[in-house]
Amino acid sequence: MANDEFDLDDLEPEGAQPAPSLSSSRGSSFGSKVWRDRALSEQFLRRQDVETLSLWLLQAADEDNESRRRLVLRAKLDLADDLNSQKKWLTSVIGKPSRLDKRRLKTYLPRQRLLLELFGKLSEQQRWADLTVLCEHALQRLFVALDHADDSEGEFAHFCQQVLELHRIAAQFMAQPELLGAQVARLLVRAPEGVMALEPYLPLLGERGQLRFGASLELLWQAMQIDEVRQSSSANQTAVRSLLMHWYLHQGQIDDWLQLKQQEHWLPETVREVAQTLRDANRIREAIQVLEQGIRQYPDAFPIRKMLVEFYLHDGLQEEATEMLWQQFLRSPTAQHYAQLRAILPETERQRWRDKALVHARDVETKINAEHGGLPYKGVQLAIWLAEGNDDEALSIARQFRCDAVTVEALALRLESTHQEEAAQLHQQLIQREIERPSTVHFDDALDRLHHLRAVLDPMVFWALLTRLRLQFAHNRKFVQKLNENWSPYLDGQEPSATG
Repeated sequence: MANDEFDLDDLEPEGAQPAPSLSSSRGSSFGSKVWRDRALSEQFLRRQDVETLSLWLLQAADEDNESRRRLVLRAKLDLADDLNSQKKWLTSVIGKPSRLDKRRLKTYLPRQRLLLELFGKLSEQQRWADLTVLCEHALQRLFVALDHADDSEGEFAHFCQQVLELHRIAAQFMAQPELLGAQVARLLVRAPEGVMALEPYLPLLGERGQLRFGASLELLWQAMQIDEVRQSSSANQTAVRSLLMHWYLHQGQIDDWLQLKQQEHWLPETVREVAQTLRDANRIREAIQVLEQGIRQYPDAFPIRKMLVEFYLHDGLQEEATEMLWQQFLRSPTAQHYAQLRAILPETERQRWRDKALVHARDVETKINAEHGGLPYKGVQLAIWLAEGNDDEALSIARQFRCDAVTVEALALRLESTHQEEAAQLHQQLIQREIERPSTVHFDDALDRLHHLRAVLDPMVFWALLTRLRLQFAHNRKFVQKLNENWSPYLDGQEPSATG
């Protein structure tokens, strides 16, 4: 509110008359109560009458006279030297617990800013004992206000922010700041959204060395582990732990960060996050140990294997990296995995490992062919030759044997620039396979491949292919319908539309 910025020196109207006494002010009627309150406050200030000022303030609290209270609050910032006066002031600011109704809550919010201003004044004067007592008192009263707040009107969320602001300030001065942590933890037990009020403090982590904020988070986390507040929701626990871990990383407290991380359920991405954090902290051997343990827990998590290989190579562990990639190829003999293995091998070692991989490929293919009839399968050998860059050997296998569609497609795409006719044959082979599959979801894949064929085939040859597909699969109405929707202009002897 704009009135928060007024200066008492500017309040007395020009030509003002002497202010009436306190007793006369109670029974008199003035055209302007605001003017009277200003005059009274000026009179109290001139007389340095702190006690009368406090009594007048308490009367204002009973009457809920907001303008009078606001004037006196500013006066108290400069005049209230003793702790008892400050307590009276604070009691009147927040209101008596038994009388905190909806009307008082509405007038409480703007006064909170003045309360924080008083904390700033006391901090500048290094009055730590007074500040500690005031913080404790303010929080106690504030929790009473929280019990009366209306969640539907956003009051509770606002009070949460005020509590946490007081917590941040008070934690710097209190002799037993863990009490504040317990109070805030109880707040979070009640309101799942309350913890989100911590979010605005994240930017403080990088400003002005705000070490106290991290200490407050630690105390808050410790308080949430106490039996009496352990019932706080898992969402709150997770949110506070996440903020505290963020703080630890910012401060380079890796061991503290790891201690909290151990409390989480580790997924493959968690393993990689921890390993990367350790590596960033120049703790590469520990990062490797984390990844090795992760592989034992998630043997099929290839991203973990990839990161582990990178860390092995970074640490000069060539043999370990080679063995890890070989084990990866054994678990999943694809062209990509063989290419990763081949990429780290010295030139003199590549032929030996290729022959070793081909032996394994034949063993795998023999088992597959024993379980399935039809055209013999040689997909693993195709993957090896494709990774080796031997297109002739790869094409020979793809023409004669059953292979994985992904590997055949990779070969077809590579041949488009050098062997267009062979690439077109492979695309047609894949199209026919996808159309014949029982699920219609593969029709889109087949139609996408037609775009590759149109790029490499003569227009008349491509038109003949479309016509043949429409006739060959005339019994498959769904495919023919999709074919017509995408390529009807071309089938009618025209260029297909840009959207086709």
